[in-house]
Amino acid sequence: MYHYDKQPLTQKILHTPSRQQEVGMVLNLRSNIEFFFINKRNSKSKWKNTENIMKELAATKDSDTFRDAASRVEFCGRQWISSCERWEEIKPFLSDEYLDDYFLG
Repeated sequence: MYHYDKQPLTQKILHTPSRQQEVGMVLNLRSNIEFFFINKRNSKSKWKNTENIMKELAATKDSDTFRDAASRVEFCGRQWISSCERWEEIKPFLSDEYLDDYFLG
């Protein structure tokens, strides 16, 4: 099957992205990670607050479900905080300056 310019579609699909496309993908990935994950999960106090709410509900309702949820929130919070800290370590390698240097190559 051929595309409009008579080049096989497999060659169109499997092309190597340009540096401009690579930088664009990194910028997209960087902003999506920041927006959807890091900014919503990097606060220790928010995780602790959620855990305390679950513990209060567990005590008030005498509910194992809320006790389990409090335990999971505490575990997930530690994992996310660790991931956010790791993100801060690699973030300089995705900075605008670093990408400029790569793009100008």
